[in-house]
Amino acid sequence: MKTQIKQKTDEIQDTLIKSLQDLVKIESVKSTPTETAPYGPKPKEALENVLALAASLGFETKNIDNKVGYAQMGKGEDYFGIFGHVDVVLLGKAGPKILMVVISQMVKFMVVVF
Repeated sequence: MKTQIKQKTDEIQDTLIKSLQDLVKIESVKSTPTETAPYGPKPKEALENVLALAASLGFETKNIDNKVGYAQMGKGEDYFGIFGHVDVVLLGKAGPKILMVVISQMVKFMVVVF
């Protein structure tokens, strides 16, 4: 499975970088909760965004009460899961540009090192 993941990430590296750049544009800072957005509308939007990306890549996704979610591929002992967080992106004046460059470099590093 490790080889398959490496191959796939190499194939879609540009898509991953673009998707992460789009994700960090969402100011997912906790705000006033609503009935369907317990951490506010922007964290919910970020969660939905990243789960939609994972689903488009063939992962099985689960959104749990708009609080947390996960993506996994495979079953039983042979599966690959993605866990992380997509909230609390505080932006300064130069934040978005710098953050996008860092994420681009991180994705390239993850793809190479994996």
